[in-house]
Amino acid sequence: MTAREDRDLRCTCFKDSKGRDIYEGDFLSFRFMSSIHNRCFCGYVTYCTKKKWHTVRFKKGRLEKPLFIVCAFGKPVVIGNIYKNPELLEQEVSDA
Repeated sequence: MTAREDRDLRCTCFKDSKGRDIYEGDFLSFRFMSSIHNRCFCGYVTYCTKKKWHTVRFKKGRLEKPLFIVCAFGKPVVIGNIYKNPELLEQEVSDA
């Protein structure tokens, strides 16, 4: 097993809105609703060693939110991962 495959297998101990385990490197589609906006975002899960928790990076890496916040309020769905779907790194949801 390569280091890349091993990293792909690390579970975050969180589940998406369909009950599937979320792993490092997974792409998530999620919504944050407010009184002003109902926006859809797409980001990938990574571990932040500085903060000691998993985060979701989105808007091409310019923004990030803690995974526990995304799971609590964003209703995330796993849509792929960075190893099997690298093209998702280049995509950005149009209204994000």
